[in-house]
Amino acid sequence: MNDVLGIPRGLDYYLHYPFWQAFFACLGVRTVVSPPTNRGIVDLGAARSVDGCCLPLKVHVGHVLALAEQGVSTFFVPHLISICRREYICPYFLGLPDLVARYLPRTGVKILSPVIDMRRGAAAVAKNVIAFGAQWGGRRAARAFWQARAAFCRWRCGQIAAADSTAPTVLVLGHRYVLADSFLNHGVIHRLQEANFCVLTPYQLPERVLREGARTLPKRMFWTSARQSLGALNACADKASGVITLAAFACGPDSLFSDIIHRRARQMGLPSLLLNVDEHTGAAGAETRLEAFLDMLARRRSQ
Repeated sequence: MNDVLGIPRGLDYYLHYPFWQAFFACLGVRTVVSPPTNRGIVDLGAARSVDGCCLPLKVHVGHVLALAEQGVSTFFVPHLISICRREYICPYFLGLPDLVARYLPRTGVKILSPVIDMRRGAAAVAKNVIAFGAQWGGRRAARAFWQARAAFCRWRCGQIAAADSTAPTVLVLGHRYVLADSFLNHGVIHRLQEANFCVLTPYQLPERVLREGARTLPKRMFWTSARQSLGALNACADKASGVITLAAFACGPDSLFSDIIHRRARQMGLPSLLLNVDEHTGAAGAETRLEAFLDMLARRRSQ
């Protein structure tokens, strides 16, 4: 599979995959995505990763190794620095291409890592991505970029949804690459929907709403995911029946903003549940805590 570009199903995949899918398709680049997260991928990444790194990073390593086992020799791992002006993404993203290279053979493997840094502005990002795509499409790279950008905007608009005001709403907060991964979130979102709750995440809200909600903070939050979660809490507190935070074990930003969320939810009179997930966390334990939380919400509604 030397002529195929491997895309790990983790981290940046859940942030920007619709863009890259359209971008590579327009350039005629064949891609293959690793399978959905499963226990084998988690164990594979956890066994090879350095001690102390967070669960999403271990899972990403597992996806890279799963692609390598399929015979993929070229991997797409963006060098992601910032996705919003004056904000940063997790520090692990900055060194992700180098870290991934550590677990792959030193010869016969290629890692493609375009730099994405919104601190320098959208024009600089566009220039970097077009230059990156020129290795396949030459002048077609610019057209591929704008077509991919349009596809991403359509996908993002499709993600924005208003909560059903007739149904009790539970606000689920956390990193997108945790909430969107059905294995890492232990089926929490599906379980809430089965219990007839309307689920609302920060990624269903317009960016302007999240920014407005985050303005109530006494100090600017420079971690993008944390700012989005706190902005969603402040913006949607009046319509939420409760708040659930999914925090990845060993994630520094999570340890900070999950505590802030818990304190703010308590000040607002909202029930809150914190679920920490790591490679040892079983679905049964999360299910038990979630059921108890939903029972408590039902009692509050009946009073």
